[in-house]
Amino acid sequence: MSAVARGLFVCGFLACLGGCLGEGGAVNVRWRIAERETGRVDDPRDDSDAAGVCCKYFDSGRACTKAAWHITRVQLLFADADTGAPLADPPGGLDAPCGKREFTTPFSLPSGNYDITLRAYDPTTDATQAQSPLPEERSIHRAEIVNLDIVELSVSLFPTAP
Repeated sequence: MSAVARGLFVCGFLACLGGCLGEGGAVNVRWRIAERETGRVDDPRDDSDAAGVCCKYFDSGRACTKAAWHITRVQLLFADADTGAPLADPPGGLDAPCGKREFTTPFSLPSGNYDITLRAYDPTTDATQAQSPLPEERSIHRAEIVNLDIVELSVSLFPTAP
């Protein structure tokens, strides 16, 4: 391959890579589930069914039951670190099934300083299914990934009435 062809190939590759990253930054998050009464920490990959729902108990077909705690999905929430205002018009791709245990958002988050919270919820009712720790303040920059480390979602063995 000639030097010119090689140069064109490298330029095309870099242009494609830049376009695939998107226009913003991304966040990577991992989570565990902590049972308040026992202190046990559950791994979502071990304690989830085929649909990605995390739970304490399974039926005979290995589907989650609602006999104790269960978490359907997790979602990242962003608020301005100075004003507390929620991110206006958040992009898609900010949630995942609980059983996934880790996910990275698309590179679509606008640059800025944010308080970031991981929320455990049921999308059919929008009900919160676990207690999240306090928000973590992070700076998001274009084409960079922010790592939230491991977030512990706190659940009770005994579900409460909605």
